[in-house]
Amino acid sequence: TMQCLAPIFDRYPQYAFLAKQLMEPERFIQFRVAWIDDVGVNRNNRGYRIQYSSSLGPYTGPLHFGAHINSSVIKSLGFEAIFSNSLTNYHIGAAVGGSDLDTFNKSEAEIQRFCQSYMTE
Repeated sequence: TMQCLAPIFDRYPQYAFLAKQLMEPERFIQFRVAWIDDVGVNRNNRGYRIQYSSSLGPYTGPLHFGAHINSSVIKSLGFEAIFSNSLTNYHIGAAVGGSDLDTFNKSEAEIQRFCQSYMTE
């Protein structure tokens, strides 16, 4: 995305300071999510929450679950949310969260216990 914006910053150097502000999130939280599966075994997964820009309004954004989720994926999704929120004229900040929990082989009760544990962290 920054490669697409480079010509704009080259043409209008007075706005180049925005690139630095856009590249670094206001908050990046990485935490452990402990939950119990259906058998009663304690499980641990990694949880993420990134908050990029509150200049348009309060933070809001989706949660993503999957084995492919890591800090790089969450950062790129949050960075993308800055532009989608500004272009759609929603007065909300850019935030994204998620975890590396693979939901495809989990029961509904396991997913519910995981989500409750995620939200209390």
